Amino acid sequence: MATSGYLPSEWIVVVAAVIFWIWWHVRCIHDENRAMNEAVELYRRIGVDAAMHPAGKGQLPDNVRNGNPAKAD
Repeated sequence: MATSGYLPSEWIVVVAAVIFWIWWHVRCIHDENRAMNEAVELYRRIGVDAAMHPAGKGQLPDNVRNGNPAKAD
């Protein structure tokens, strides 16, 4: 049984795809952890009640959005 000349290059593509797939998941986990840590920091700064307000993050008072660690009124 003869092997074609394309077999080694096919395996290179498969290995590259697996490496990319693993890298992609590691990057997604890193980005999600960063976003989670930012949300936790926001909740600690303004309090959970203010963070869970139906108005959402975009409607926070200016003193909270500007990084003032005091809790929102």
